[in-house]
Amino acid sequence: DVSDYYSENSKSLKANEYTGIFEGKNVIAIHAESLQTFVIGMEFNGKEVTPTLNKLTSSGMYFNNFYAQVGVGTSSDTEFTYATSLLPSNNGTVFVNYYNDRFVTIQNLLKNKGYYVFSMHGNVGDFWNRETMHMNMGYDKFYSKSSFIIDEEYGLGLSDESFFRQAVPMIKEISENVSGPYYGTLITLTNHTPWKDVNAYDELDLGIDVNVDGEEVRREYLNNTMMGKYLKSVNYMDRSIANFISDMDKEGLLDNTVIVIYGDHDARIPKKQFDYMYNYDPITDTMISSEDENYKEFTNYDYELSKIVPFIIWSKDMDKGTTINTPMGMIDVLPTLGNMLNVYNKYALGKDIMGIKKEDGIVVFKDGSYITDKVYFNAKTNETYMISNGILENDYISKRSEYADKIIEVSNNIIVYDLIDKLD
Repeated sequence: DVSDYYSENSKSLKANEYTGIFEGKNVIAIHAESLQTFVIGMEFNGKEVTPTLNKLTSSGMYFNNFYAQVGVGTSSDTEFTYATSLLPSNNGTVFVNYYNDRFVTIQNLLKNKGYYVFSMHGNVGDFWNRETMHMNMGYDKFYSKSSFIIDEEYGLGLSDESFFRQAVPMIKEISENVSGPYYGTLITLTNHTPWKDVNAYDELDLGIDVNVDGEEVRREYLNNTMMGKYLKSVNYMDRSIANFISDMDKEGLLDNTVIVIYGDHDARIPKKQFDYMYNYDPITDTMISSEDENYKEFTNYDYELSKIVPFIIWSKDMDKGTTINTPMGMIDVLPTLGNMLNVYNKYALGKDIMGIKKEDGIVVFKDGSYITDKVYFNAKTNETYMISNGILENDYISKRSEYADKIIEVSNNIIVYDLIDKLD
């Protein structure tokens, strides 16, 4: 029973050194389409794939063991889980099936503290039923495709570069016209699969020049692969974010503002693309055989664990980076960021990651699988994969499986039976 769960697990507010550090500051949250963590720090031919994100992760707060927790609603599931600290629905998508329910969201909590809350996206407003659901979540205004001049389109719609460029004067206008602080969500679009327009904005060379039998030979390596298109597209999104931050700074909009960036889900790149990237032999222009001593094995478990996405909190006055490697999911954002903004949702099922020990971090997925600092447990196959060396206590798996099943059940019941009003 849901009310029993909350009475047994009622959390008293525990302050920590991060409580209220951003209270009263503006927040711009960049919902970064399909951004995965493995690209951060990558270089090809001396050029960084994500130079901007590399700088932000090294000077801001970087949560490098962070997972999206999506179901069929992909991006919209991330928006929901980020905002409410509940898991996505087991029955369809909250944005489409349960848009009339009442939820406690970070948007509403900040509104109650005098914030003006808005969202921006270069796609049509009824995609994922955002027009309706954003109002329910507490946004004062949703600037969708009709609010922008569609002067450059890649993939699904307005290019990231144009989107961010046009967003800055809109944010400036908001900052001049609202009396209190503001919170905005900016949802990117260009980095959505299948990255078919990548040649129009590509600035990344993923080929290799090698010497074969005394001759210089050009190998295309990743240039014409799905992985290559993704990396080029991520590089473009990174440039667009750099320009946005620079434009915001020029307008004086960064001075009292926190930038939050999160990958909304993995990019759905097949495992064999990783195998090729890690095991390419430029001399023979083929993949290294699995028998070769230089072969890098990329198992199904490695593939699952590679789906981490970045979560970054940054402001221009931060000078010393902090990397937090506690296992964390999208469900933990509201308790963690909320504590920094001094807002609290008593129905949150996630944890304030800055207030727990690393061994207490757990990421629960919709199918009952979960990740901790010690194991990845696959609920479909009932298999346990050890992430770190060490001996597990006898009931380590059963206790966490029970916990995973419980929060999936509680979350789903809240959504399906619209329980927040009944619990209040």
